[in-house]
Amino acid sequence: MLEALDDDSGHCHDFLFDDELWTPCSMVAATDGWLCARKALISPAQLESPAGGVNGCRSL
Repeated sequence: MLEALDDDSGHCHDFLFDDELWTPCSMVAATDGWLCARKALISPAQLESPAGGVNGCRSL
């Protein structure tokens, strides 16, 4: 689940990697919504660690 400042906004759909260095270039975020669901690229510099759980991981 991706969280925005005002509400939950979607989920991680995929990651794009540099094909030579194997470093993450972007995360593909899928916005939730039945009317205007979209996908967007988010830079790794804009991501924060997940909150809660052991090592930042939460179980469902």
